[in-house]
Amino acid sequence: MCCDAVLDSPAIAGFCYTQLTDTEQETNGLLTEDREPKLDPAAVSAITRRWSAAVPGDVISQIQNARGVTPFAAGGADPASETRA
Repeated sequence: MCCDAVLDSPAIAGFCYTQLTDTEQETNGLLTEDREPKLDPAAVSAITRRWSAAVPGDVISQIQNARGVTPFAAGGADPASETRA
């Protein structure tokens, strides 16, 4: 999977998905034109919550703690408490 290659690379710190929804001309969004999910949202969440090899999870946690930032964990587990595979 492309996301695995990006997240496993020590040279790339992340990625940005730029087409959230389909349009009349393009159908490569995560949602249909009517805003219905095309993929399992839990699977997308699991992929995008993985730590990048370029920035170790413990470093991210230290930065968040130093700045008083709460991890984005709405309804899910705290990514800082998860172990990397």
